[in-house]
Amino acid sequence: MHSLAELTDQWRQRATLTLGEDATTWAQHLLDQGATEALLRADDLGLEQIYDLATVVLMEVANRRATWGRWNVHAETMRQLMGVRFATTDDRIAVLD
Repeated sequence: MHSLAELTDQWRQRATLTLGEDATTWAQHLLDQGATEALLRADDLGLEQIYDLATVVLMEVANRRATWGRWNVHAETMRQLMGVRFATTDDRIAVLD
C-alpha cells in the first residue's frame, strides 16, 4: 500500500511527463488565469436571461421525463449553470432559486 504522499508524487511525475512541463506550475498557471476572469453576480442577470434559462431547463426536463418535480428542475438548472463562474455561492443559489 502506498501513502498519499507517494501517490501524489507519482501523479505529479506522470503529469509532468504528459504536460511537458512541471505539473504544479501548470496547475498554478490555470488557477491564475481563472482568477482574472470576470465572475458573475446574480444581479448581473436580467429577467430575460433568467426567463431564457428557465425555458431551457423546463424543455430539457420535459424531454427526459414524463413526470417530474422540483428536484428534477433543480438538478437540471445546476447542470445548465455548471460552466458559469459565480462570484459567490450565494450568487449561484440566487440564480438557481
